Amino acid sequence: MSDTAQALHSEHELRFITTNELIEKTSLSRSKLYKLRNEDPNFPKPIKLGREELRTCQIRWVESEIDQWMTQRMATRG
Repeated sequence: MSDTAQALHSEHELRFITTNELIEKTSLSRSKLYKLRNEDPNFPKPIKLGREELRTCQIRWVESEIDQWMTQRMATRG
């Protein structure tokens, strides 16, 4: 793969992060995270991986969506 192709590929890579990684990345408490998730329509929605009916469902977040949300928050600060 050429350097250009590798750069384009890495720019579009998706990475799922756990709730604990999200807490560390944003410095939000778990309760604040749940409040944002339930009350802020602009906060990224999580992805459910696995099957809920088998209780193997895991919650993950798309890191690039979290990064974008954080950038938007910084842009709107007064």
